[in-house]
Amino acid sequence: IGQAGGIAAALCIKRKIKPETVDAAELRKTLKEQGAYV
Repeated sequence: IGQAGGIAAALCIKRKIKPETVDAAELRKTLKEQGAYV
């Protein structure tokens, strides 16, 4: 959960978006690329 939250926060900062607009598919893809279980 912590890794997903951190990645989501990083995506928000990088894209200058609000947390509710984070693309879930992109978040899952990034987590998988980093070896996280989803």
